[in-house]
Amino acid sequence: MAFKLRSQSPLTQGKPTYEKITAPYYSVIIDAEDAVDKFLGKPMDKAQARRERFNARTNGNNVTSDKINHASAGMYTRKAIADKLGGGVLGNAVGVIGSNVLGVGHELSSFNSDNGYWNGIVEAGKDIINNAIGSVSNEKNVDKRVQKYGTSGMSDAEEKARLKYMADEKKRKSPTQQKKSPLQKQKLSPKAAKAKAKRDLAYAKSDDRTAKKAHSQRMHRKNPNNKGMDYDHEDGRFESVKQNRGNEGEGTKKESGKKYKITK
Repeated sequence: MAFKLRSQSPLTQGKPTYEKITAPYYSVIIDAEDAVDKFLGKPMDKAQARRERFNARTNGNNVTSDKINHASAGMYTRKAIADKLGGGVLGNAVGVIGSNVLGVGHELSSFNSDNGYWNGIVEAGKDIINNAIGSVSNEKNVDKRVQKYGTSGMSDAEEKARLKYMADEKKRKSPTQQKKSPLQKQKLSPKAAKAKAKRDLAYAKSDDRTAKKAHSQRMHRKNPNNKGMDYDHEDGRFESVKQNRGNEGEGTKKESGKKYKITK
């Protein structure tokens, strides 16, 4: 029988949010996870890339790809740990254990209380199961195994929200819903275009832009429902691409050169 959130206790309603309740420990968990992920060769990024390839093959199936993502993360983490230990039976055994321990840690760092704490607990448990399946799988069989033995990877409330997002996204991409952009591509000579590309690349690789990009990616991993939106570092929230990049209609010149706080 499905739970109705309105009938649950205040704890399951998810207010205040998990991030507020666990502060300042929350940022410590996030920092630790990022450090371990970097040390192991970024298995989470590899899993996300694998998920995106799956989405491309299945026309953006966001619901199914969630468990593909967690299983892939478990697989890549186990492999990374095993490689650090020189491989072999012992290395892989430690890799399986380590992958599952880190999987639990990831659920602590990305706990989803948007739809209430009970839904968050259910979702974390399902993700841990999918991670465990991935930790004993390989590139050839991980997709098949997690789809056969894994869970949906999300609570009923979260799945409903994802399905709604996918339906809305499909409408936005419908030819009848599209409007031609009034913006035209800037006309530059080959020499000017090359110089502009060089400047743009240098700016994109600046310390400030690199930090913002990494932070934005962390926020998107924690809030997958906001796919297709920008994380606004000025306001500290997700906004539409148009709203964020147009600086709420005030233009980008006014914002130029400003430094915004980026949480770790």
